[in-house]
Amino acid sequence: MVSYKGFKTKCITMQAEDMGHCDIKIGDFVRADENGYVEDDDRIDYLTKHLLSVKKAMNVGVKFIGYCTWSFMDIVSGHSGFSKRYGFVRVNRDEFDLKDLKRTKKKSFYWYKDTIAQNGENIK
Repeated sequence: MVSYKGFKTKCITMQAEDMGHCDIKIGDFVRADENGYVEDDDRIDYLTKHLLSVKKAMNVGVKFIGYCTWSFMDIVSGHSGFSKRYGFVRVNRDEFDLKDLKRTKKKSFYWYKDTIAQNGENIK
């Protein structure tokens, strides 16, 4: 995982070496409320810092064609199952019980949707 503090430098270096991409991973253990809603402020903070680094890198000439997060929906991890969740949308299940598989948009879903709509202008 790349910290946001080293993200700009890593991407500038990778572009200079013509490697073409920067890999980012994020997951959290935040629990849902009784309605399945998740306030994943740590993910929002993490992504804000990385997107701010993207903006700074672009200001010095790094060309980005996009920024991809780990996953849109919670997915099963080969290492941590469903205990660590990566998506903007929570899936109601765990490692041993499929439950009802209901999908619930997390707080970060709405934040990222707004960020996209504003073309990142809300990242400061």
